[in-house]
Amino acid sequence: MPAPRRKVSADMSTSRSSDTEPVGFLQGVKSDFNTRAWVIIPVGVGINVALGAVVQALHLPIFLDVVGTILVAIMCGPWVAAVTGITTNVVMTAVNPIWICYAPLQAIIGIVAGILAVKGLMRTNIGRLVVGLILTVTAAVIAAPIIVATTGGAGGTGESAITAFFLATGDQIWSSVVKSKFIVEPIDKILSVFIAVLIIKVLPARYRTTRATRALTR
Repeated sequence: MPAPRRKVSADMSTSRSSDTEPVGFLQGVKSDFNTRAWVIIPVGVGINVALGAVVQALHLPIFLDVVGTILVAIMCGPWVAAVTGITTNVVMTAVNPIWICYAPLQAIIGIVAGILAVKGLMRTNIGRLVVGLILTVTAAVIAAPIIVATTGGAGGTGESAITAFFLATGDQIWSSVVKSKFIVEPIDKILSVFIAVLIIKVLPARYRTTRATRALTR
């Protein structure tokens, strides 16, 4: 008789443990959205919008519209960064409604950057380079279908000129977009990571979060 009771007790313990796991995860996400996070989100959005506008005005073949998202990912974590990215693209729809289609990309960039920061990959230049390359692949895989579906490769950015060049040489639209992404994205994402880290490093220590200090300190 004691054996079955022990089995039931163990089963109940396992059940309780599995029930609390999602709660722990949700509590962790909720705790990320503290007062400081809500203050930093608009700063990240402002950086994204400002740099994105400058690049658009100059017709440069890069974007720099995720610098703020990456900054928030380091400062506040992946989920706060995801909100920053989505908010950025909602704001940018006032200029061009097509931006809302890229909101999922901004969110995923924020989540991936935040997770990699927690893993310690932002602590060295080599690590930051790796983060930039991972974000390159992430952006290329997600953005290419969106570009083809929404603009046919003619997005009105500097990158579009590269796509147009490949189309003129006889490439198909998918091939042209993917090639242009893998030319532009490595420069854009690596530069974005380094700019975000530089901004955090020049901040006075009292403005840096504990998470950012852990993410950037060896």
